Amino acid sequence: MSRNLELATHLPVAAGCQPRSRRSTPAAIWLKHAGVMLDAHLRFLGMMSQRLLRQNIFWQPQTTAAELDRGLTIILPGIEASGPFVEWIYDGLRDGRINGAVKIFYWGIPFPEGYFPNLMHERRNRSKAAQLADMICRHRSDYPGSPIHLVAHSGGAGPAVFAIEQLPSGVHIDGLALLGGAISRDYDLRPILKRTRKGILNSYSPKDWFVLGLGTQIFGTSDRKFTESCGWAGFTPAHCNSADSDLFAKLEQIAWTPDMINDCDYWGNHGTTSSRELVAKFITPWINQAS
Repeated sequence: MSRNLELATHLPVAAGCQPRSRRSTPAAIWLKHAGVMLDAHLRFLGMMSQRLLRQNIFWQPQTTAAELDRGLTIILPGIEASGPFVEWIYDGLRDGRINGAVKIFYWGIPFPEGYFPNLMHERRNRSKAAQLADMICRHRSDYPGSPIHLVAHSGGAGPAVFAIEQLPSGVHIDGLALLGGAISRDYDLRPILKRTRKGILNSYSPKDWFVLGLGTQIFGTSDRKFTESCGWAGFTPAHCNSADSDLFAKLEQIAWTPDMINDCDYWGNHGTTSSRELVAKFITPWINQAS
């Protein structure tokens, strides 16, 4: 019932993100990956320094009324609250020429006070989700025809899903994209699919077993189940019957493949789930598609 997208997907390739040459040597690929991860760690250390100096780490992209009228994409970071991963997502959306404005919804407590508490405090996360639902309602009121999408990374999947569930009757968004989401695989998606015109796009990787397989079995998922996450092996809807088949046709899943290492800088591990090129090549075109 859900559609699994392979690398040769029907989604158009984002401008400026054509696949690289297959002639790249393994050494060159590994060196590039090492550079990307070093950059991520240096950015994270920079964020920590800002935090220790009590500087603001919650940056926000500038938007215009014209952009907001064309559409709004809201990024939800993972349990790290801020840092390089959310920057990669934003850059990937811009690289893919996202249609409309981009905002970041900072729901988590900054490291070091946050991190695991951001995963475990469901009551607080649902309260933050209510704020996000209000933000969506305000945008829908101010720009009635403007498409709204959420892009949630890792633990940000929890507040994103909770927010959609809390939307008033008659208020919908266009779509939800999950990157290595930390929601349980059997989560009841029916309320979310009913409130999204386009549906859900879930990017997952069987190689992400340490964080989203073993990790969420030990520390729990965002919905507080001690089980595997949808970002590890995809959603396996436990509440689907024949009456729901049309609804679950709106669930699309991107499974990691080895080709994505060279094509998208996505190695299948949790550290590259928000790969800039993955977002540009798969997520942005899906958002730009008409509902």
